[in-house]
Amino acid sequence: MKLDLFMRDWAGTRTQNRWLFPTVAGLSACLLIQTFALVSRDEIVVLVPPELSAEMEVAGFHADQDYTKAWGLHIATLIGNVTPGNGAFIKESVYPLLSPEVHDQVTTIIERQLDQLDRHRVALRFEPRRVLQKGKRVFVFGYGVTSSVGGADETRTKRTYEVELEIERHRPVIRHMSTYEGEPRTDDRAAFVAPREDAS
Repeated sequence: MKLDLFMRDWAGTRTQNRWLFPTVAGLSACLLIQTFALVSRDEIVVLVPPELSAEMEVAGFHADQDYTKAWGLHIATLIGNVTPGNGAFIKESVYPLLSPEVHDQVTTIIERQLDQLDRHRVALRFEPRRVLQKGKRVFVFGYGVTSSVGGADETRTKRTYEVELEIERHRPVIRHMSTYEGEPRTDDRAAFVAPREDAS
C-alpha cells in the first residue's frame, strides 16, 4: 500500500466533505423558502368566459383589468335595464355583491328607482358603448332609454355608470356605485372617446 497516495486521497475526501455540508445546508434552506412561498401564495384562477377571447387571472385579492371591466359592464347592464317586472331579480343579483359600507345606500336607490318605474309604468334600457377603467373604478358609458311599458315615447340620454370594484377571496365586491347623465367624470378624457349622439 502506498501511504502517500492514500493520504492524498484522504485529504481530498475531507476537503469534499467540508464543502458538502454547507452546500447541502444551503440547498435545504432554498427548498424551505420555496416551499413556504408556494404554500403562502394566493391561488390564481385562470378564466376564459364565453364573452371574451382572452384569458383572465383572478387571485384572492386581485384580478386583471379585463375581469373588473367585465364585471362593471355586467352590473351597469343589469341595473340599467329595469322594468316593473324584473325588480326582484335585479335586487337578488346585485345585493350579494355590495360591501356593507354601501349596502343601505345602494339598496335605497334601487328600491326608490323601482318604485318610481312601477308607479309611472315605464321601463329603463341601457345601451353600453364604451368601458373605461381608472384605478379601481370602472366607467360604463352609453345611452339610457326611458320608455313606457308599451314601448312608445322613448327618451334617449347619455348616461354613465360608475362602479368601484375590489376583489375579496376571488369575489368582486362593490365599494361605490353611482349613475349620472353625460360622459364619465374622470380626468383622463383623452383616453375616453365618446360616440356621437347618432351612434347606434
